[in-house]
Amino acid sequence: MKNSSNGKAWPNSESAREKTESFWDLHYWIYDFTWAIAQRNSYKRISAESHHWSGLRVLEVGCGKGHLAQKYSDKNEYHLIDYSPVMVKSTQDKCAELALKHIKSVSLQSALDLQFPSGHFDRVICAHVLTVVPDLERAVSEIHRVLKPGGELLVSNSYSFFRGKPAQLLNGITKRLGWYYSRDTQSALTAGGFALEKTLFRGFYEVSLFSKPK
Repeated sequence: MKNSSNGKAWPNSESAREKTESFWDLHYWIYDFTWAIAQRNSYKRISAESHHWSGLRVLEVGCGKGHLAQKYSDKNEYHLIDYSPVMVKSTQDKCAELALKHIKSVSLQSALDLQFPSGHFDRVICAHVLTVVPDLERAVSEIHRVLKPGGELLVSNSYSFFRGKPAQLLNGITKRLGWYYSRDTQSALTAGGFALEKTLFRGFYEVSLFSKPK
């Protein structure tokens, strides 16, 4: 497994970089008891869908502490990235401990500046990332760029049961935590060139499959 870091991990201002890094460094210590539990059902759906794939090169954007990495089929080649140094190190250690040879690389990168060639991946997995990136359109553009024509994006995000002013109020609260709860990621994905194929699960989180037209 190749472990790497990237000096261009955050293309925005230094203050934005430090704020985001501090947020995830703090959440690292409570991640297993908060985010991982809340996302458990969506992780199961993503894992189940990925087990239908074979012989593909797959990118996971935002690997966190490697919870999904442990569930992937060894029939594919996986490359994982995350913005948080402590999350990357945790995933690297976990993959080495479990001898997950199909995990080919775990690197420190930003979803806003992916260090991969255009059209490099057959599939992209993006679990609970698009509601936390500061520039949604740029992240969508980068994912679209590295995905092959005809490739698929498996994405999971929080599903907002609220609309109008209640959604705006809730979004104002969660935004302070670095999480845009009611962000319309589906509209951003379709505007960015993706087509919605199907919704696999909808609860507090929504798991959907998108494709990049050939």
